[in-house]
Amino acid sequence: MGQVKSSLVSRILVVLPSLHEGSTIAELVAETTGHLPEHDLSFLIADDSQGTDPDLNTLVQTDSRVRLFTPTSRLGHQRGLTAALREIKDELPGFDAVVTMDGDGEDRTADIAKLIAPVLSGEVNLARAQCGKRSVHRSFSLGYLIYRGIFRTLTGMKITSGNFAAASGVWWHDELDSKMWNLTFSGTLASINGKVTDIACDRDPRRVGKSRMNFSGLIGYGLMFALPFSLRIAVRAAVLTAFAAIVSIIAVITVVALRIFTESSTPGWTTTVAFGAAGVVLIAFVALTSALVLYAATMSGRADAGRITRT
Repeated sequence: MGQVKSSLVSRILVVLPSLHEGSTIAELVAETTGHLPEHDLSFLIADDSQGTDPDLNTLVQTDSRVRLFTPTSRLGHQRGLTAALREIKDELPGFDAVVTMDGDGEDRTADIAKLIAPVLSGEVNLARAQCGKRSVHRSFSLGYLIYRGIFRTLTGMKITSGNFAAASGVWWHDELDSKMWNLTFSGTLASINGKVTDIACDRDPRRVGKSRMNFSGLIGYGLMFALPFSLRIAVRAAVLTAFAAIVSIIAVITVVALRIFTESSTPGWTTTVAFGAAGVVLIAFVALTSALVLYAATMSGRADAGRITRT
């Protein structure tokens, strides 16, 4: 992929997912070339159309820098990125920076230079685009607000990043073995600590068509995004459950003590609330345990394979 670099040229790989977005991908390739003329660029497209996108097929035939990764089954944009990177894992250390971004045009190619700069200088291992303004229709905005609310409720943190990021090829090579990437690409990126920086980047409107993400899909996406933070979620849930348990136990003991040791009567609703609270705590504990077991089972999954083509 790409030419042998000179001492003054950095090898940059840009990885994008696509589902019948070939025309937009072609525009992004041209724009990236214009923004980064001094670098040796290569492009890897995770083609979820499984070879049926004529625009992508034309692009790969006319531009030797572009390769297609064709999965054996439809993966979606996040798992597609993971599978494509894993397919060329052994090649990744040869790139000075590897950029991942969406293929719908919302991530700005002009921002790639900002993301790769601290990576190429060695200041950081990973540079994430911190989502700024975005242009979306109102119904999506409502769903996105709920999605972010779910994440913040579960983790106590704000969602500030997505799939748009840059890291050294060596970093990607070393990190891709984690099974967390199988579950959520953007969530795993967000959970990385260490030599990491977040760079503010606004988003453009989607260039062609409408997002295929519906309301329920967006909520599910939010829950998946939270999985890498499962330990944080479990701790928060455990603290809340413990607090509720203590309050419930105190309430139950108080009600029983009043009945046995005093002649004071308690309203009927007091007993109902006390024992009801204890039941809720028990249900919460069972739910927490079940969630952790389900998470552990999900972690055993693997990303699907595919094939790489370049004409």
